[in-house]
Amino acid sequence: MNKIFMLGAIALAAGGCHQDHHGGGGHSDPWQVTYSNGHPVTAEAESAYILDKENEMVDLINLDRALMGLNVLIHSPAISDVARGHSVHMAMSDFTGSWNLEGDGPADRAILAGLFFNRYSENTSAGLSDPVDVFNNWMLLPAMHDNLHDIWWDRIGCGYEEDAYSTFGSYWTVDFLED
Repeated sequence: MNKIFMLGAIALAAGGCHQDHHGGGGHSDPWQVTYSNGHPVTAEAESAYILDKENEMVDLINLDRALMGLNVLIHSPAISDVARGHSVHMAMSDFTGSWNLEGDGPADRAILAGLFFNRYSENTSAGLSDPVDVFNNWMLLPAMHDNLHDIWWDRIGCGYEEDAYSTFGSYWTVDFLED
């Protein structure tokens, strides 16, 4: 039986203007920023398959926003690295939700990664691998739905990770940033 678990949180923080740092080129380690215990704060995509799934999710969200008459969000590689780091962390440590085992929420992780913003928030999901299924579930959850349709967001990043040996198998994180 396939386990499905959906969690998310809205985390807001005060900050300055956004700078889209993508982490220095030439890194062979897919984890760009880590905690002292080795858990990832950011992660680069390890395959075209992962990037394709992430891009499909961003396209779904932007299509929905456009159909609702909202601004289309700029897809940020730096925000995706933060989102992907959280998805990898959830899979490797077998937890779900926006707060990691170190006690950091979405805005905390974005600050650790060097992002600047006025507001930062996140949707997470575990147990579903298809972007359409995840998106449709988020539309049914008020906090997730509100995040997807917030008129103030400027940028978006998406992270996806699969781990067949973890409890839920598939882990999604979509992060939203207001400049």
